[in-house]
Amino acid sequence: MKYIFSFAFLFSIILIGNSQTQSDKNKEFIKRYYTAISGKIKTPELLSQFIRDTSLSNQVIIFDSSFPGYTMTANEMISEGNKLVVKAIMRGKHEGIFVNIPPTHKNVETPMVLFYQIENNKIISLWAMSNLIDVLNKN
Repeated sequence: MKYIFSFAFLFSIILIGNSQTQSDKNKEFIKRYYTAISGKIKTPELLSQFIRDTSLSNQVIIFDSSFPGYTMTANEMISEGNKLVVKAIMRGKHEGIFVNIPPTHKNVETPMVLFYQIENNKIISLWAMSNLIDVLNKN
């Protein structure tokens, strides 16, 4: 009986010490991702550290060509399992054509909502929503 109690006690210590959930890990991952990409030109090499799908990386690179070195700031995050929703602010300077809108060369700031799916410390899908086109049309 003494050995069973000791094993159960040791097991509970291991579980308590390892209490960071997958949701917490995903939030930390996105914080690292935003830190790594914000204010930098997004290259395939940089993005491959965080994004599994090259077509998704290419979309990020295309967006970066319109807003070179844009930054992302996460204000709120909600996570469950491998899904994560981020309420963020995107800041950048409109220097390239974006959805047929010619460069305005103005600084823009827009709120965004981003839905990520993460597996093995890689983004496997992303869906984003913002009012960026309205912001650009007003400038």
